Amino acid sequence: MNSMQKLKDLKMDILCDGHQGIIQPAKRALLYIQGFMEFNKNLHIAIEEDPSNIKAWYNLALQSYDMCDYDFALDFCNYLLEKNPNYNDARQLLDKIKSHNPSKIDYIKAVIKMYSK
Repeated sequence: MNSMQKLKDLKMDILCDGHQGIIQPAKRALLYIQGFMEFNKNLHIAIEEDPSNIKAWYNLALQSYDMCDYDFALDFCNYLLEKNPNYNDARQLLDKIKSHNPSKIDYIKAVIKMYSK
């Protein structure tokens, strides 16, 4: 968190992230850093303080989705639905995630269908 705060204070124009690549302009880089800091705060709550805190897990899923990290968002939603299969917010978010990140089996089926014609 200290490192992220230092990056935030630099007010850089470009951020080069090892996972997300080049993030620019400055406003987008700042939003990314703020999102990452908020994500870490919720991760700390969900894992270390209160693993039964469904809201913290849902916030992690939302933040992952907003940061276009669909694999994490998918995992968080699946975890939530395993804990509570009737959690409608998680189910709705899962549907949005799948539109950006179809499951591997769906991709394989689509490729097979495309080449079997």
